[in-house]
Amino acid sequence: MSRSSLDSLFSHVVHSTCLALVVGLSAGCNVPDPPPVVGQDGGTPPGADAGSGDQKPDTGPLWGGISLSQTQLQAGSFAANVWSASAVVRDLPSGLQMATKMVGTCKVTTTTGMATLGRGLDAGDLTISGGLNGPVTLQYNAMLDIYAVNEPDVIDPGFVANANTPVDPNALFDQTSQLALSAAGGPDLKMLSGLWHGVTPLSLTSAKTLAALPLSSPLVVSWVAAPQDGAQMLVSLASSSNGVRIDCAAAETGSYSVSPAVMKELGSGSITLTISRLYQAQAQSDRGALPLEARSSWQIKTSKP
Repeated sequence: MSRSSLDSLFSHVVHSTCLALVVGLSAGCNVPDPPPVVGQDGGTPPGADAGSGDQKPDTGPLWGGISLSQTQLQAGSFAANVWSASAVVRDLPSGLQMATKMVGTCKVTTTTGMATLGRGLDAGDLTISGGLNGPVTLQYNAMLDIYAVNEPDVIDPGFVANANTPVDPNALFDQTSQLALSAAGGPDLKMLSGLWHGVTPLSLTSAKTLAALPLSSPLVVSWVAAPQDGAQMLVSLASSSNGVRIDCAAAETGSYSVSPAVMKELGSGSITLTISRLYQAQAQSDRGALPLEARSSWQIKTSKP
């Protein structure tokens, strides 16, 4: 089935322009988890003083990341398995105001001020090699000021290997993939390179649909455990009503429980639950570091009464 025919059914499937421009900052844009957003020092996104104007746009820290992702989801009888390569390479945003706190072992982030995106940076064509189906190229679109997202035209509801096609033709990585980023070089960045590796695609064993979050009991999610050196599990919940995102680091044991105290931080209304296995590293450029990520996720649209 073509992507265009399914877009109306899966409003939370990634839209290329939305992912590249919003980068997960807008709660009203439901997209698979974006590339990690950090500055040159590898820390968390800056606060209200980010991009205040004291930093020259051609010498300051970078913002964004490069991501290979697999997002699986179910909506009624329809299923989707979306592989995507994306790159966000920009100057720091301005006006981004975020507050964070810990509730148990979960990090609660509240976005209280929207950001004006920093200038897009052109490093020439970006090539990611080492994937299951050959190199992936991301090209900078000067008119839109973004790198185009590389994703297939067909949403794959699930691949079954056979003798003639042993590897999913849309797959970008598995746990054996040794990934490498290189850049042709452009007017803004002359070099950008880094190494990282893929992760085992996530197989969810708990319910793949959920009408509403439990209010008085823990939310339990489970998956097929696949411990891997350097990889981590993350259970995330994002609210569309109050700008809250919760990220809970989970051990690779095959299950995790989100407590009612944690879910209490979410606003009422639409909630996106994402269970992810990911590996992160850093790329280096002539202006500092950007994160690299390989992520396999299940995304579930639910609600909080």
